[in-house]
Amino acid sequence: MRKITLLVTAAAAAMLAGAAFSQPPAGGPGGGGGRGPAQTPEQREAAFTAADANKDGKLDKAEFTKTLPEQMQANADMALMRRDANMDGSISKEEFMAAGGRGGPGGGGRGGPPPAG
Repeated sequence: MRKITLLVTAAAAAMLAGAAFSQPPAGGPGGGGGRGPAQTPEQREAAFTAADANKDGKLDKAEFTKTLPEQMQANADMALMRRDANMDGSISKEEFMAAGGRGGPGGGGRGGPPPAG
């Protein structure tokens, strides 16, 4: 009898754990990749303008790093490379505003076909 009780309890715990792991991430739907909720175009433009300290219309690595969430700042080089479509070492407003990184919308990243090439 004791073994059956233990077995039933273990099975119930496993089912509850499975339900907990199947929940969406804390960032909510659309956040993806631990980045939190997606920003509106207006929020992205405001972030770009605020980060462009020297007002030259582009973000260097230091300026771009300030736009990243704290947990992503250690990966600023990788994030900069993904956004820097023309590989000039800085992020233009167009590159910053483009969804999906290097290729713009879709951009060969998640959610779209690779760019025609």
